Amino acid sequence: MRCFICVAGIDGSGKSTVSERLIMANKGSLKYVWARWEPFFLNPFIELVNKKLKKSNIGKHDESVYEERMNIKKQLLKYSFIKKIWLLLAEIDYFFQLLCKVSIPYLFKKKIICDRYIYDFYIDQCINLEIPVSNFESIFKTRLLKIFPKPDLLFYIKISPKIGYARKNDGTSQSYLEERVKYYDKLKSIYRTIEIDGEQKLDDVVYSVMHEAGKFLKR
Repeated sequence: MRCFICVAGIDGSGKSTVSERLIMANKGSLKYVWARWEPFFLNPFIELVNKKLKKSNIGKHDESVYEERMNIKKQLLKYSFIKKIWLLLAEIDYFFQLLCKVSIPYLFKKKIICDRYIYDFYIDQCINLEIPVSNFESIFKTRLLKIFPKPDLLFYIKISPKIGYARKNDGTSQSYLEERVKYYDKLKSIYRTIEIDGEQKLDDVVYSVMHEAGKFLKR
């Protein structure tokens, strides 16, 4: 039986850990897919931003580096036609990635658990292009979601940016997470989403996901 489960949430919410535990509980019958967008066509632009940052971020706090990164992006993306090109190239990038990672296994009726998906991709793009939360739904329902499968279950593991920042400890700034959580909170009003309290003990988070997923997998 074909099954497609997605796990969404900000960095540090436990998406990967929950996915791994769900796979173990189902004795490997679920295929794990890490579907974060990896830029290809936009790599030269991103490298340009990183090059500018390297000249001035030595010794700076994560928050300062993040703010500087966003300011550079704003300067480079201040024209609407450049934003449109950026989004189109990002969608082309992601189209081919999802084709290999999701569409082929789905075609062969695999059971898939997807760590990040189109929802996470569009949240990143909204922030890159300064698209407000109020307009998230309009961009969310464009091209990619008309092509690729919609999940049977979409879990949103919710945590506060402060907790996500404390858990990651990898240079991810709290400001970065604060921007994203607003879009994730909006997601549940756009698409049928099962919200899980990610601030519980990990075993409780896993149990909550397994309980909901188990009801579906037993059908």
